[in-house]
Amino acid sequence: RHYWLTLPLAVAGLLLLSSSTHWGVSLSLFWFLAAAATLGVQLAVHRHFAQSIPPTWLTCIQLAVTGLLGTLLSLLTEQWPADISHGIWGWFAASVLIATTLRYWLLTHALSGMTTAHAALLMLLEPVWTLILSTLFYDEPLGGAKLAGVGLVLGALVLYQLPLLLRSRKLKSPV
Repeated sequence: RHYWLTLPLAVAGLLLLSSSTHWGVSLSLFWFLAAAATLGVQLAVHRHFAQSIPPTWLTCIQLAVTGLLGTLLSLLTEQWPADISHGIWGWFAASVLIATTLRYWLLTHALSGMTTAHAALLMLLEPVWTLILSTLFYDEPLGGAKLAGVGLVLGALVLYQLPLLLRSRKLKSPV
């Protein structure tokens, strides 16, 4: 129940974080909603299998399927350059092996110990971190709408956790 009560706050925060200077419905908003829905389905399926499959194997399976589908889609829809330098392949390998594999392994390991709703709300922190890092490294302007978006996302997380924290305190305190 807490999840469904805090979800509208989180969605409003995400919309503010992704907004530009004007409001309106655009194709990018539909891609954003499709990505969010897909992530929700992925978290639910991932959480289910994380209970029975070791994190290393589940990470390998997920990355292999994603890599194969991504490569197939790229071959069908994009034009590849005739020559790719060796340096590019090195950076590509580092990106895949270090950043992506480590991130997915950590995600899989963490998902095996939490509920799907909890995981979905924690994944809301990703755009907050992106905003913080883009402000620090790329001097992206931090306007009022983006600050309000961060506030709503963090507020949704606090409101979601608050009843759980209060319940655990009641259980721990002697009567």
